[in-house]
Formats: sequence, structure tokens, C-alpha cells
Amino acid sequence: MKRGIVFMLSLCMLMLCGLNSCEKENEQTSTTKEDLLVGKWKSTKVEYQEYKNGKLVYEESEKCVSWYIAFDFRDNGTGSEIIYEDGESYLDEISSWIIMGENLILKYEDGEAGSMQIEEISENSMVLKFVDEYSYDGIKYEDVTTYYFTKI
Repeated sequence: MKRGIVFMLSLCMLMLCGLNSCEKENEQTSTTKEDLLVGKWKSTKVEYQEYKNGKLVYEESEKCVSWYIAFDFRDNGTGSEIIYEDGESYLDEISSWIIMGENLILKYEDGEAGSMQIEEISENSMVLKFVDEYSYDGIKYEDVTTYYFTKI
């Protein structure tokens, strides 16, 4: 009798283990920053900060109403940047873009290049930060411009 109970319990355990091993594995698709970047983006807000010898001396924030910046990042590593201001638009073709770590590096067709830090990026929003550091008369300055974008 004990032998039958042990056999039945063992059989139940094997069945439970077997059912557990048949569960679907979570299929996780990792979305890269490059995948998230591809598409059209429009600036919604810009924040400016100025530091003098590491101390914040100026700060301003403005919503992009009468002007904005738009990016079109294509999946082939090219794109365009358009600045809309006072009813005018200015187009710069991006000959290549690449993400290296936390930096978005843009090379323009006119030979210019620029780099911005990717603070955050998702399917619908992106925050880019541009930092300009320089010294003048022994004083270290740092100008920080943070751009907030929405995917359009």
C-alpha cells in the first residue's frame, strides 16, 4: 500500500515538473536606442543653464511655440534637421548619425559635426543635452542646453 502511494506521489511530481517545463518562455525583444531614435521628432521645450566655475548662475526654460527643431532620423543612418522660426524653415541634411554609448553624434553634409548626450529615449519622447565648455580669463564656463522632443 505504501509502495502504491509513493509511486502515485512520484508520478504526480513528474507530471508537475513536466508541465512546468512546457511553459512558454517570455519572448523578450530588446529595443535598442538606434531603433527608438529612428523616426520624426519635434522639440517641445528647451532648458538653458549657465555655470561659472561650477556654480549655476543662469537658468531659463521655454516651450517651443513660435519656433522648434525637428529631426528625421532614417534607419539607414542618415537624416535631416529642420529649424522652424518666424515662419521660416532652415534645413540641414545629416549625412550620418551614430550612437556611441550615451552620445548621439551627427555629421552634416557641410562637414560640420556635433554631439549630444541622450538623457532619455523611449518610443514617444526623447531628451537630448548639449554641453559647451570653455574658459575665459581663467574662469571656466559651462553652457548646458537640454532639448525635450516628442515623436511625431
